[in-house]
Amino acid sequence: MRLLAVLTLALLTTAQGAFALSCLRPDPVRSYENARNSSQAHRIVLGKITLLTPAPAAKGQDPITVKARLKGHELTTKGFTAPYDQTITLSTSCAGPWCGSLPNDTTGMAVLSEHSGGPLLSMGPCGGSFFARPSKEALTKVVTCHRGGKCEARRGR
Repeated sequence: MRLLAVLTLALLTTAQGAFALSCLRPDPVRSYENARNSSQAHRIVLGKITLLTPAPAAKGQDPITVKARLKGHELTTKGFTAPYDQTITLSTSCAGPWCGSLPNDTTGMAVLSEHSGGPLLSMGPCGGSFFARPSKEALTKVVTCHRGGKCEARRGR
């Protein structure tokens, strides 16, 4: 009986290692298209995120929510030209042991969803809502797509 218990424990321990998070490679154009096609309102902003309070310590898979300042420029048909300076909510989520992380003092492209409590940047374990230091090429593709041109997301994982 003891041998059976040891073998069961060993099997359970090694089986967990076989599970992995499978994510589609995050892409600014794909994230823009997802936001555009969503029934929920979104804003696409290129700017710097600064946490307004220190992030609390992670407690397992519990989401973390903090307030931050996002200062930069919102996407318009002319590009990232509309000044944007707002307090936003950053929230992480988890999928099993994998959790999103909170950007701080980081410049990037944010895909914000609009909620009754204001703009929300959801940071999931697979990414896709914040792109730190995006390339000029990636930003040009997002603007082209926003203007009604060809939307060219990266392919593959």
